[in-house]
Amino acid sequence: MKRLAAEDYLRAKRAKEWSARMEEAKRSYDASKGGKAAAANRRKITELASRFREESTATLIGRYQVRGGDPLEKRAIAKVLKERGIEVAMERRRKR
Repeated sequence: MKRLAAEDYLRAKRAKEWSARMEEAKRSYDASKGGKAAAANRRKITELASRFREESTATLIGRYQVRGGDPLEKRAIAKVLKERGIEVAMERRRKR
């Protein structure tokens, strides 16, 4: 099985179609997770969460409770608080 996969890889590399296959696989993966925008949002959330890990729990709770603000930031704060064992209710979106 491994040999067949390796031969397929080498054949695709020679035919210059490997990068196209990988791009297609990435597109398919992103689409299964909600699209490119969702993938970008996940990256932003993980980046923000890594920054928020350095802050105290009280500061994060205070930041989370402020009305308005960036929803991605709030999701990142909720993620960090969940890691610390504190469950926060996600803010409900208002209908316009």
